[in-house]
Amino acid sequence: MHIYQANPRYFVRRGQPCVLVGGGEHYGAMLNLEFDMQRYLDALSQAGLNLTRVFSGSYVEAPGSFGIIDNTLAPHPDAYVAPWVRDEQGRYDLARINPVWVQRLNAFVAAAAQRDIVVELTLFCFWYDQADWERSPMHPTQSRQAIGPYEKARVYEADSALLPFMRRLVQVAATELKKYDNVYIEICNEPYSRHDHTMDMAWHEQMIEAIVAVTPELPIAINVANRTQKLLYVPAHVSVVNFHYAIPSAARENWHLGVIIGDDETGFRGNSARPYRSEAWSFLLAGGGIFSHLDYSFTVTHPDGSAVTDPRTPGYGGADLRAQMAFLRNTLERVAVWDMRPCNEIIAWYAGDSDVQLLAVPGERYIGYIPQNVPQQALMLGIPAGRYTLEWLYPASCMTQTAATIDHRGGFVRIDTPWHADDLGFVLVRVR
Repeated sequence: MHIYQANPRYFVRRGQPCVLVGGGEHYGAMLNLEFDMQRYLDALSQAGLNLTRVFSGSYVEAPGSFGIIDNTLAPHPDAYVAPWVRDEQGRYDLARINPVWVQRLNAFVAAAAQRDIVVELTLFCFWYDQADWERSPMHPTQSRQAIGPYEKARVYEADSALLPFMRRLVQVAATELKKYDNVYIEICNEPYSRHDHTMDMAWHEQMIEAIVAVTPELPIAINVANRTQKLLYVPAHVSVVNFHYAIPSAARENWHLGVIIGDDETGFRGNSARPYRSEAWSFLLAGGGIFSHLDYSFTVTHPDGSAVTDPRTPGYGGADLRAQMAFLRNTLERVAVWDMRPCNEIIAWYAGDSDVQLLAVPGERYIGYIPQNVPQQALMLGIPAGRYTLEWLYPASCMTQTAATIDHRGGFVRIDTPWHADDLGFVLVRVR
């Protein structure tokens, strides 16, 4: 993986800038031996998606956590591939990395590479439930070393007794992954979920330094907030800043950072495709470079994504949404969004215009997204004089429609939207 030098808000894959769009299982594909990772990766590839997010195995859940049915991240004890060796007394030796885990890590990333899928490996995760932390290999009652905090909120701190063992895991992972061109590392999932809602940046910097000491070329991500937060800086060597349940301002207001902004997890917006599709369009057309949907139709018993999403599950997944996200990815790459910038300031008017998102190479080409169904309204854009072609995009049906050629004299151009049952996109390209 390389950063696109002309615009470091996007990755380059195999010589071409790209947008990463994924819709994957609940992060247990690598650590759960009962999950058929080959069928899973085949399903992602066949759907036209190019990203999956997986946890390392330092964190697992219990069956029923968060109401998730057939949760891949809650492996049966016999199917759990922990990063550390377990001795005959059932204790984990934090000084010994599990060779089966190393083998599984390599097998997963290599299988993804064969299908041109990028892997985000998340090394650590905040412990939401005290009982889950007490089952963790790193908990003092579970390890041979018997060190570290008993309280879940104090695990990821720079003065933790666990720090040398965490660094060791990080460096083994980085050493194994540096030979691949389809992977980047995220340090920790939702570290801001502590009781005081802060991140221990000194701990993060220790983990970042451990990676860089092994392979400075490996892209590194940090997860900073839910929804949005305007950042003043990112630590050195960080290429990706991730948000969860992101809104457009997370991308647009952090454009100044000059790094890739990701919407790294979705959920809690109902059991239909519509809200997650709209989240993807809105975020990526606000300048985001990564969208990673959490698709609950992938389960242990349905690794091909064919499970019907249970209404108790906090999200949605299915073939319909995967097709819509592939349409989005293909559209963004077709118009080469990596050469564009957020350009909402040229929107003069639209009913509900605060929700419209627009990327542009001003004076050359524009791509926009209208999330609300406001039939046959006028969209007013301030663009230079010229002849433009207009194309309408229908995100729900994955259809496009060449609409018109517009001869514009300069100033504001009025574009009358067609009738549409749902959300709507458009591409405007100057031809002369």
